[in-house]
Amino acid sequence: MKTLPNLHEPYTACRGLLAIVLLTFIASTAVAGKLVGGQSETQPADDKVEGIAKTVQSAITQRVEADNYAVTQYTAISYRTQLVNGINYFIKIRVNDDPSTGYVHARVFQSFGGNSQLVGLETGHSLEDPIGFVETFL
Repeated sequence: MKTLPNLHEPYTACRGLLAIVLLTFIASTAVAGKLVGGQSETQPADDKVEGIAKTVQSAITQRVEADNYAVTQYTAISYRTQLVNGINYFIKIRVNDDPSTGYVHARVFQSFGGNSQLVGLETGHSLEDPIGFVETFL
């Protein structure tokens, strides 16, 4: 009697390979400090983050001034990231010389294609305020 070939065998091997690839990806992102969905540690702003902050400067300036805060400077100080379907950048930006309220926390979403968009902003922060999760605009 002739046995029929097992048609599920290629799919089983494929599922196993997919599981290995997925676990490797999760482990590598966790090691790199970018746990999927979690925020990274706070880091000093670098040129890349300064550039991202500059792309949304006009939108931030409009919202800060609407909250009755003056914008006399614009410098990214520190940031955190969150890996989602793109990257959320949570950026502390100095907007004026007031030590108690001269900082904002901005949430900038950058797609994997590189497009950046301001999606959340909190005004009235100090340098000492930790960067937390900034809610999106309603």
